[in-house]
Amino acid sequence: MIRLGESAKLVIGVAPAVRVAGNVNGVIVDRIGFLDAVVHLGLGVVAGAPSVQGVALKLQTGAVVDGSDMADVTGATITALTADSLQSELDVDLSGYKRYVRAVVTTTFTGGTAPSIPVAEIGRAHV
Repeated sequence: MIRLGESAKLVIGVAPAVRVAGNVNGVIVDRIGFLDAVVHLGLGVVAGAPSVQGVALKLQTGAVVDGSDMADVTGATITALTADSLQSELDVDLSGYKRYVRAVVTTTFTGGTAPSIPVAEIGRAHV
């Protein structure tokens, strides 16, 4: 019998925090031995009254543990979430990826006074 803890790996890629506009590189994850993953992006309530907000996610992969060769994976994205308290998931077949993977979260705002929004990204890989 295989136990869930032996066949799955849960990683907080981008720690829950209040984010301002910009990019956040998630932790670099060694995907060796894992065949697929589910990446979850979750938002809280925006502050600062922007007229437009967006939080998007893309996956990158590379062969170097320090991430210096990371490149975007075509099609491995979550299109910008544009309202408060939204969530989205991305199912990923890891078979064509290099050894290391990370999520990059991009937050954008238009207008407002020092806008920010709580954001977190969590990934779950499976053997």
